[in-house]
Amino acid sequence: MKEEKVWFENSKGQKLCGLLALQDHKAPAILFVHGMMPETDKHEYGFLDKLVPFFFEQGYSTFRFDFHAHGESEGNYKDVRVGQEVDDLKHAIDFFTEKNIDKNNIGILATSFGAAVTILLNDSRIKVIVLNSPAAGFHKEEMSVFDNHLEKNWQEKFKEKGFAKVIDEGLEEKRQYIGVDFYKDIKSLDITKAVKKVKRPILILAAGKDKYINLEDTKEVYEHAIEPKEIKIYKWADHGFSNNEKEIKVFIEEVTKWFNKWLK
Repeated sequence: MKEEKVWFENSKGQKLCGLLALQDHKAPAILFVHGMMPETDKHEYGFLDKLVPFFFEQGYSTFRFDFHAHGESEGNYKDVRVGQEVDDLKHAIDFFTEKNIDKNNIGILATSFGAAVTILLNDSRIKVIVLNSPAAGFHKEEMSVFDNHLEKNWQEKFKEKGFAKVIDEGLEEKRQYIGVDFYKDIKSLDITKAVKKVKRPILILAAGKDKYINLEDTKEVYEHAIEPKEIKIYKWADHGFSNNEKEIKVFIEEVTKWFNKWLK
């Protein structure tokens, strides 16, 4: 399998980078959507490097991309906005559907904040969805992530500078900043309301040891989703199911069954 590096633009004219792997025929296709985490890019800390080849070998064409200000895509992390990520995803789907794929059989596998973006876009061209560690909204438990991963007095920094620095083990060298506009955006999100409008099969995978997303919130997303739907909860798994080979194996098994059931 060989992935081709490709470029496309969002509505702001920013160049977004992606990796595309096409079968030699019009095959069912999977679009991978990464989360919004420090240092993240299309690889999701190497997780997608393991997933993408597997699904390509199963006969799917695949595409993954960097949201604006992530990975190789253009943009400044201070300026990241939820609405712009939704726009990025729409343009990624536009780009993907122009390729030699079965346009009636496209699935999305979205992780963490990428799951929220997928629900908010609710693109009718997507036939089936897998949500990996989604949040219902950003309540007290989720907002505490800012206390754990941003510099001290980050709320004052937002007021003074409009952004705060990410301080996290192993990530400081990236000098990543979170802007106050993104903080304001996510405080107003209600994914439970948005997911009610998604009229396609949804599989949700939840991790009991998730340090970013509250498990009860993920269950709430499932409760508000419409049928057909399914949820799999693994109390021993970490956020994103990418912590070890056991988690990845279980994740692949569940996702494979779901995509094979709904994509022809």
